Amino acid sequence: MTLARALDKISGSRITPNAVTFVALAAHIPVAWLIYNDYLLIAGILIIVFGLFDTLDGALARVQNVTSERGMFFDASTDRLKELFIYVGLIGLFSLQDNSMAVVIAALACGISLTVSYVKAKGEAAVAAASKKMNHQELNRLFEDGLGSYEIRIGLLAFGCILMIPEYFVAAILVIGSATLLIRTLKIAKVLS
Repeated sequence: MTLARALDKISGSRITPNAVTFVALAAHIPVAWLIYNDYLLIAGILIIVFGLFDTLDGALARVQNVTSERGMFFDASTDRLKELFIYVGLIGLFSLQDNSMAVVIAALACGISLTVSYVKAKGEAAVAAASKKMNHQELNRLFEDGLGSYEIRIGLLAFGCILMIPEYFVAAILVIGSATLLIRTLKIAKVLS
């Protein structure tokens, strides 16, 4: 929150939370290029740096008192794209290394990762549609079960790059993500029954 207050003050409130979100999204395009070209250490560090933007945009929205459903939607949507960019870079790298097993695992991990987030969002929408009286913050926390949250997945991708062994971390994401998908699906089914 301190960084958000400082950014808001320095910019005279001209930097919006959506601008921070967009910069983080755009920054993941060169991150994917760095991964593809085997500059893993730099890419891993940048994933962490731009990962901090995920907390900065929300904190800035609270400082500026402009939190909105539209902003949360934009943030969540760009998170999926950022993750996709990273996987595209990894799949390209693994292809260049002629590591077909890592290509398959990375493609599966990408699919599982996106599905984990999708199931959470659909579960929230289903609960809201079923007239369960909850505000958005309560809904957002309702299906956070499992170790395969977005923040954990991005952290694993970053450290896999920094340690220059991303294929092992991608495999871990596949396992953790699959377990998280099962846990969340079962919980959603229980809540909706």
